[in-house]
Amino acid sequence: MNKHSELPQLSEDVTAEQIFEILPSQATLEQTKAFLSERKMSFSGGSWQFMINQRLKPALEQKKITLPELMNFLSSAEEHGKQHVLLYKANKTEVSRIFNTNHIESTCFDSEELPPFNSRSFVGIPKLPTVSEVRKDFIGSEEAIVIKIVEKRHIRDESSFKEWEQDGKLFTSVDTKPYRAANIVRISESGLCEVRIFSHMDAFEYETEARALLNSLSPLIEGSNFKPYSLRQARHYVCDPKHRASVAKVFDLKHTDHLDLANGRIRPSVSGFGNSMLDNPTVTAAMDAFQSSEGTVHKAGLNVRPNGVLRRGLNLGLSGADNEFFLTSKVTREEYEYVFRSLLDAVASMAEK
Repeated sequence: MNKHSELPQLSEDVTAEQIFEILPSQATLEQTKAFLSERKMSFSGGSWQFMINQRLKPALEQKKITLPELMNFLSSAEEHGKQHVLLYKANKTEVSRIFNTNHIESTCFDSEELPPFNSRSFVGIPKLPTVSEVRKDFIGSEEAIVIKIVEKRHIRDESSFKEWEQDGKLFTSVDTKPYRAANIVRISESGLCEVRIFSHMDAFEYETEARALLNSLSPLIEGSNFKPYSLRQARHYVCDPKHRASVAKVFDLKHTDHLDLANGRIRPSVSGFGNSMLDNPTVTAAMDAFQSSEGTVHKAGLNVRPNGVLRRGLNLGLSGADNEFFLTSKVTREEYEYVFRSLLDAVASMAEK
């Protein structure tokens, strides 16, 4: 890859109206207020209609913000949070092909189904899953590639529910409404790969979907060259008495699921804002007594504590596949990176034992 490629450029066919149509479903009012506040502009607004018509549109018309800035804001909002994230590790061959050759750029150039490399384009609600962006990114000083895939999903419209009887049989029907979901694949030079699946509105098997997504991106990348990167040690870390003081600085432990085939299962939990299982000696004693091996922490629910990076606590789940975590709310890029780094640090801390 050419390490001197330009930063992503906005596609010429992107319009403000396209962005305004999608923005309410991909960002929050709080994020939009922060976007305007950072630029020293009026940011109050209690509804999306007011925010768009009285804040964003005038700011754009008066050139206080630019269309690329607005698109970058939308892109960042839809790429972070309210996601199930599954981690993989690419082998050395795949990493070299992605970062040491022009494979990514040339594949985008040669394909009619892929966007130009390193550009920001817009896709609304497509009929079929569509790659909308393939671009360069950086995680600190480490180079990365981001692939964004936009898809159409459906949700039940319960207000349309109907029930009727005919010929001695009971029939029901309900309409569905389409909505837009943006999924992200980010691969770093270290080979670590995040597959971020926009959370479904009902129970879903994310591990299967993440693997299918990786496999669908050939010839950009070869899914078979990516193996799961386990976060099992992060689950153990938040319950390990040796690391309890360090864990308490970053996380409030809200609930866990400990599974032992010989001794059964315990599911301790604590409720209330700011409370943590780690502050309750009775709960921690029960966990420590039950946990006879490192293989017993099946699930963990945490709240990432506010600090210099986070202005608020964030709900974080460690459950599902061994390589999976999830965030229940929309977050900024800075918040996401902090949570992501904290999990990797947890895995590294357990490796040092």
